[in-house]
Amino acid sequence: MVRPTLLEETVAGQEHMAIGRREGLRKGELIGEIRVYQRVFKLAETPRETLWKMSLAKLRAPRFELHEQL
Repeated sequence: MVRPTLLEETVAGQEHMAIGRREGLRKGELIGEIRVYQRVFKLAETPRETLWKMSLAKLRAPRFELHEQL
């Protein structure tokens, strides 16, 4: 019996997973920066779960705004 090829066993699948990992790392960095800025400026912290639901593009705006306050 032939077993179907798993996505992670293909070049395309490996590339797709690598992109996802990079985006996940970048998203984590942005969330960390936002939360640190919120603590530094004594602002209410946005819940982590709320931030994780946001896209990278939507995370960049508050991070930029908070960074500009330095």
